[in-house]
Amino acid sequence: MKPIEQFLNVMSQSELEKMRLDALDLLEEPGMRIGGAGLREALAQKGATVDETRRVVRFPRRMIEEVMGMAVAEEKERRLRCQGDTVRAESALAFNWHVAPMTRSPNFDVALGGGCPMYYDYPTHSTRYGNEDDLLRLLHVAEGIPEIRRCGNPIHCILGKDGKELPRDLMALKTAATIAKNSSKPGVTTLLSAWQLPYSVALGEVICRTPQTYQSQPIFININDTVPPLELSEPEGDIVEALARRGLPVFNLPMPLMGISDPLTVFSCAVAAAAEILGVWACAKAVNPDAPVDCAVVAGVLDPASGKACFSAPEAVGIDLAAAQFFRSLGLRCGTGVGLIDAPAPGAEAIFERTLKSTLAALSGESTYVVGILAGGNVFSPEQMMLDLDIGSAHHHFLGVFDSEDLSSAVPLLREKGIGGFFMDTEHTVANFRQRIWRPRTFERGASKNSESDPVSTAYERWNQIMARTEPYHLPADQAREIDRILARAAQDLGMGGKL
Repeated sequence: MKPIEQFLNVMSQSELEKMRLDALDLLEEPGMRIGGAGLREALAQKGATVDETRRVVRFPRRMIEEVMGMAVAEEKERRLRCQGDTVRAESALAFNWHVAPMTRSPNFDVALGGGCPMYYDYPTHSTRYGNEDDLLRLLHVAEGIPEIRRCGNPIHCILGKDGKELPRDLMALKTAATIAKNSSKPGVTTLLSAWQLPYSVALGEVICRTPQTYQSQPIFININDTVPPLELSEPEGDIVEALARRGLPVFNLPMPLMGISDPLTVFSCAVAAAAEILGVWACAKAVNPDAPVDCAVVAGVLDPASGKACFSAPEAVGIDLAAAQFFRSLGLRCGTGVGLIDAPAPGAEAIFERTLKSTLAALSGESTYVVGILAGGNVFSPEQMMLDLDIGSAHHHFLGVFDSEDLSSAVPLLREKGIGGFFMDTEHTVANFRQRIWRPRTFERGASKNSESDPVSTAYERWNQIMARTEPYHLPADQAREIDRILARAAQDLGMGGKL
């Protein structure tokens, strides 16, 4: 079936040009506060003006324009390597599940992620810190869901199997090691410091078997957030430098907060996000011109009632889509914040918020499929994951329902039965209904035996059924032992005697 080609544009061409010029102006004055002495030194060597006392960098316009050109050349090279198949070109990126493909007709590919500290426990209807058993269950279920193509860290292993809190410096590595040993499709995971990067790379190389394979599709590395407005923190700056020096992808994710840390206009927030992305890309390219770059934007908006950030407001979606359209106008991709919603638990509010954000993104040609994340990125729910899979599947199906070839067959098909026709028993219906009619897996259509049926309860039953019929994945013993050795070496280097 042919995908639709006309999408909603939230910005005119003149507005996109205004955004480009404003982002360049911001990076010249006032610039950005850049954490990481190594980044500031590299930028100074490339011609940026650095105030070391305030850690503020002012970027000359030519530098940013050169960085944009380098990013565009990278994207073109990705497409060439994939022979023009821009859906397949996603596989050239470590963070492919965060960004919509250039064709705007993506596969329905989902990744588990979020790095949530909390886990929603449906039997007790409560949230608690995530533990290793929770993560193992999520990885087990993911093995039985083919649409889930990558498993990052939906939760942090804050608690071990013994219920004790894991050491913070090892928490991210322990989570990555658990994924490495128990998922056939490991993806990106959290880095909390640059210190962790060599161990994360070592874990990835065990899975990929060779450093060369790992370099072409790195896993267990991080997305780098900026601090709104116009700041890259010291820990994130150190991580950006460490990634760039290894030639690994640097993925920047600004989180503008309209009415809180950013002005109360959609355009201002989108400009600030674009400037932060370009500034971080300039940092990476100053260290290593061959370090790949990528981005997404996840905006929030002031909730006047509580004074907190709201991620499901239509204004937040507008900021995300304006920034995404700006980068697409340059020939680049930029993900949006479909993943972050405000509902604290699975249910009607979460369904509404996810549907709103993902529908607006899909109609704007920025489809990404994110599942299970609640409470502004603080809670992961396997029940919401199942509901989100249905929501994403429906959007994906909609993008392909309009087929121009149907125009030539409309009259013959209608004439086959004529006036008052009945089409359930035609050969055409029998041959095509599975492909042409979307069917939910968790939501129930129409009347139910139980008119009070709760979709969250159904989702809970659904993921448990999948887990019951799916064999868990276990890494081959030789690789698993090497994973354990790397983790023990990290613990020893922290003075823990090699014990977790």
